[in-house]
Amino acid sequence: MERRDRIVRTPLRQRLEDLRGGPISAAAFLVAAFALWWLVEGAPPARRFVAVVRADEIVLRAPEGGVVAQVLVGPYERVEQGQVLCTFDGASIDAALDVARAETRRLEAEVGAESARLAAERRRIEFEGRTEQERLALEELADLRRLELDREQFRVDALEHEVELAALDVDRRRYEVRREDLGELVEPGLVPASEYAEIGARLEALEVERWRRQELLERTREAESEAAARLAERRSVASRAAELVGVDGDAVLEPLRRAVDVQVARVAQIVVSADGLVLRAPRSGRVARVVAGTGVRTVATDEIVALVPDGPVRADVYLPEPVRGRLTPGERLVLVDPADPSREYEGEVLFEAPSVDELPPRLWADARYPEHGLAYLVELPEGSPLPGTRLVARLER
Repeated sequence: MERRDRIVRTPLRQRLEDLRGGPISAAAFLVAAFALWWLVEGAPPARRFVAVVRADEIVLRAPEGGVVAQVLVGPYERVEQGQVLCTFDGASIDAALDVARAETRRLEAEVGAESARLAAERRRIEFEGRTEQERLALEELADLRRLELDREQFRVDALEHEVELAALDVDRRRYEVRREDLGELVEPGLVPASEYAEIGARLEALEVERWRRQELLERTREAESEAAARLAERRSVASRAAELVGVDGDAVLEPLRRAVDVQVARVAQIVVSADGLVLRAPRSGRVARVVAGTGVRTVATDEIVALVPDGPVRADVYLPEPVRGRLTPGERLVLVDPADPSREYEGEVLFEAPSVDELPPRLWADARYPEHGLAYLVELPEGSPLPGTRLVARLER
């Protein structure tokens, strides 16, 4: 029996429905996708770049070698400008003051001995067999040395006053620090009020003595200036007298002058060292870290305390080199906290870095591959995140 294949014809309506659900739908989808892509490319989308809030620190260092006597603050504490952060043991300064006092007394003795020698020399001139002209020349040289001795005596007296003033300043700083410590303990009754009042009385007595010494120092310096003026007037006459008798009057007192000059420099160094006994906060802020502790021996420039001062908060925004020129100083920029996108901080661009630099390692996408970028410094408003916070900068392309 012969079998014949039967052809089933599809109705035209069904064919149109199948065509609409297949190629036409695909074409419509492609057209919509192209339109969406064109719209996205046509609009300036926001680009995101990493930013880090700066930790601008003030590092306070030891002014010179010494031992830390007391650290009065701890990490993250709030401090005010002028507050004492640390004190140093003043044993080395006390020893230097003792040496300065001893050296001053030695210089006074040397001036006295030279004065005695000069008086004996004047008496000897009268009995020596010299001409009248030579005798007058020798007397002129003796008078010149007398004036020089007077000036050196005033310099030594001034040194004595300066040494005592330095000692008074050291004591004053110690009492001031002690009074600040007790001031916080008097009100709650942890320290007797009489002890606090006694320190105040000592400070007043020190101030009176300091004022007296300062007045004596000023008078001594005025007398020294007058002696130097008289000495300058007599030098021309004395030089001719020295040529006549063949005596160099300046050479006689040169060692004494040099010794006084050295002592003047030492006292000035002591005064500078006394200023470094107390370390105070230069600005109000918060302590970032404390490196040194009580009893630690330090050398000059050793870090003691790091302080984050109050003031405008700034952030470093890193952009790839191809984006250079998209930001300019004075432009506004929005920074977003990636942990909470609702927190936005609008800042002002201050500066652009002069070159492309390596980003901090914590900002690398992969720790194995360093990243580079162009840094921009942005000033943020008050209430911005803490230093070290990572933010994201939105830049309209």
